[in-house]
Amino acid sequence: MSNDNGLVAQLNRASDYGSEGCGFESLRDHKRVPYGTLFLLYGLFNCALKRKKPLQFAMFGTLPYLRTIKIKNMSKENSRNDFSREAMQYGTILGLIWIAASAMYLIGLSTPFAMLLFIVILLSTPFLAGRWVIKYRKNECNNRMDYIQAFTFLFLMFMCASLLTSLAHYFYFRFLDNGYLVQLVNDSIDLALKSSEILPTENIEILQQTKNILNGVTPMDWTLSFLSTNIICGAILSPIIALFVKK
Repeated sequence: MSNDNGLVAQLNRASDYGSEGCGFESLRDHKRVPYGTLFLLYGLFNCALKRKKPLQFAMFGTLPYLRTIKIKNMSKENSRNDFSREAMQYGTILGLIWIAASAMYLIGLSTPFAMLLFIVILLSTPFLAGRWVIKYRKNECNNRMDYIQAFTFLFLMFMCASLLTSLAHYFYFRFLDNGYLVQLVNDSIDLALKSSEILPTENIEILQQTKNILNGVTPMDWTLSFLSTNIICGAILSPIIALFVKK
């Protein structure tokens, strides 16, 4: 009887009474010798031929195996480092784009064309992020990337962009704004309060409370507010974009 699935030992031994389960029945030869053991035997064999110290050649025999493990671990670590570095590089580019968009928003409060540019940049963010992931997938991953890898790459990218943009926000509100944005919002609220005849009483109270809160906002408060908003947007966009760029 032939079997293509594995080697069969003790084919000519008949099963007698009480021998089942004791190793006398036909058993499949399914055990494999580890590579480390093979290298160890190789070292001992050299020891016998060259009449050297057994311990020396036993250790020498295992060195290729240990070196292979080390090389594989180093390769995996380098791959992870490249993955993170590429994600942060694209995140830096995206952060610079977001900083430009923030500038367009401030200018757009008085110039409609700048506000249009802000909207265009904002809407192009998912497409830029997806394009960069596809580029990395083709150049570095042999055009293969699963959903988890795509999501992680995107989330790292958005986190890096959010942190870089937050630095720019803090610098602006700390040294450049001088209360400009708060004053602009307060002017809008005052304009709305002047037409209080057409506004419900509840809305008027909300506008007054908003004005009082804005007057006490610090540069760090503005920075953390925008930072949390960007992180939330990145966390929402990452799993969605990953569905379209995975392969």
